[in-house]
Amino acid sequence: MKNSTLSNFTEAVADELPGIVFRFTLHDETEWKFEFLEGDYSSLTRLGITPQQIMKDSTAVLKLLPLEAQVCLNTSLYLSAETMTPFKWLGEFRSKQDICWLQFNATPYKRDDGCICWSGLALDVTAEKKQQLETGQLNLQGETDFLTGLKNRRKFISVVETELQKFKHHSTQCCIAIINMDWFKKINELYGRPTGDKVLQQFSQLLSENLREGDVAARIGRDKFAILLPNTSKEQGFSVCSKIIAAKKHFVDQAHDFTYSCSIGLSQVKKDDDLASFYKRADDLMYQAKEAGRNRLEM
Repeated sequence: MKNSTLSNFTEAVADELPGIVFRFTLHDETEWKFEFLEGDYSSLTRLGITPQQIMKDSTAVLKLLPLEAQVCLNTSLYLSAETMTPFKWLGEFRSKQDICWLQFNATPYKRDDGCICWSGLALDVTAEKKQQLETGQLNLQGETDFLTGLKNRRKFISVVETELQKFKHHSTQCCIAIINMDWFKKINELYGRPTGDKVLQQFSQLLSENLREGDVAARIGRDKFAILLPNTSKEQGFSVCSKIIAAKKHFVDQAHDFTYSCSIGLSQVKKDDDLASFYKRADDLMYQAKEAGRNRLEM
């Protein structure tokens, strides 16, 4: 199919969908740009912006988010690019004309030129959100990972941001740990994805059992987890994470019997940290643990 024909086909399909089909790219981890927008623009119209404005300058829509939400969005994109896992994000956009809640769902991939791209769909969920707020319902699905019951990536980002503010104002120490299960792809390949899901659930339970009151565990990728350790020195964080490494990880059901392990990177907050630098340092240490042989902790 020729490019022009493919473009016409994509636009025709997008016109039938209940939202906006989009594609955007991330350059040099700092600059992101929409390359394609098509579909139902009614939410943009209510906000007083046009697709042409967004295509020309992506900050036209970013400026409609509170600063905290902008940080959360950028960090969510960074984590999605780092782990190459789907990007799911709910944002409240405010303009002088109206307020819109948009739910983004997109899949990342890397182009030949090295840019990370996301293709997905943005849905207007304003009516649903307003109803929830009016009836006082809590959107627990917006905070919880459906498979494991742990906090999801979006909620984890929020609680870490709160803890960073405490550190900046009161010098309250904290640590984060990034955890990746070792050889999880092989578990899926050998035993099947349903078994892999059960292993993830078992491991999540193991995390919960080895954390202290006040610690926050989250699943932030397919086989990637994170822990916030408030009011914690590096030595105390080492003690918590060492228990997780040492804990028995043995999966047994009627058809399978095997052990597994994990690698952990632990980072203590530093004076000039923002969320991205705090996370990246722990993430880099986790990869060092893998390179050093797996089933270990680096800090």
